[in-house]
Amino acid sequence: QCLSQRKTDYDNWCGARDSMMVWNAPPQAPPAPSAVGCYVFTPTGCPKQGFKALSWTRDTWGEQNRNSLRSKSQCLSQRKVDYDNWCGATDTVMHWNGIPIPAEPKETGCYVLTPSGCPKQGFDAKAWTRDTWGEQNRKAGESESQCLSQRKTDYDNWCGARDSMMVWNA
Repeated sequence: QCLSQRKTDYDNWCGARDSMMVWNAPPQAPPAPSAVGCYVFTPTGCPKQGFKALSWTRDTWGEQNRNSLRSKSQCLSQRKVDYDNWCGATDTVMHWNGIPIPAEPKETGCYVLTPSGCPKQGFDAKAWTRDTWGEQNRKAGESESQCLSQRKTDYDNWCGARDSMMVWNA
């Protein structure tokens, strides 16, 4: 379209036959980083700001302030919207390498893992943590449904996150 139709349009508009057209493809994303984190790439820059991420750039602000390190959706969806709006662009590309999930415990009991942390509380189960309170007060050690369903709901609400993970071993 650019090289043929637009050349004809310009020739007709200018009353000439020697218009020359050049098309430059937008930059393609470089190979994705392998380190854990949320990354941004702005192929056409960031017109409204003095920011350019012409290679994968760690979104440290988003990781610290918008939970984009621990939340895939925050990184890939919300931070893209944030960058597009902030930059005045629509071609922002995000990449997320999540925090590895540790192997599930094998010992008897109810366990919790909070991949996104626990923003509303001072609690953070980055490793599988025995839910001793739930076992003592909500029968989570005796009932699979209490552990996997009710305690997950409890943790999600208490923490202000939706990705709490539970494991129950009889």
